[in-house]
Amino acid sequence: MNKRVLAIDDERMNLLILKNVLKNFDLTLITAESGKLGIDYHRENKFDLILTDYNMPSLNGVQTSSIIRENDKSKNMYTPIILITAIETKSILEWKEYSFDEVLFKPIDIDLLKAVVKQYLYEGN
Repeated sequence: MNKRVLAIDDERMNLLILKNVLKNFDLTLITAESGKLGIDYHRENKFDLILTDYNMPSLNGVQTSSIIRENDKSKNMYTPIILITAIETKSILEWKEYSFDEVLFKPIDIDLLKAVVKQYLYEGN
């Protein structure tokens, strides 16, 4: 079954890396280069998983995921959100208070990323 994943990051290179890492999964990866664009895509489409960066201009990952969570509530649905960040000043538990399902720190461990994506898309969380 083809899954739909939304990746939100203002750095095009990070989106290309995600695309390359996830290319062997049975999924469609949609990329957004801003929080606003990610929110717009989410409003118009159903995704099985969202990967988002934290440090983005305009809307950061926390603001973006907060709006996505509100949109999900209005549609009576839930989309898992994984934060990918280089900011290690907060613990994973502190990040999860912002309603992220999972937090991965950069530099990203490719095998861990694949395992987490597999867990949320194919095994349930």
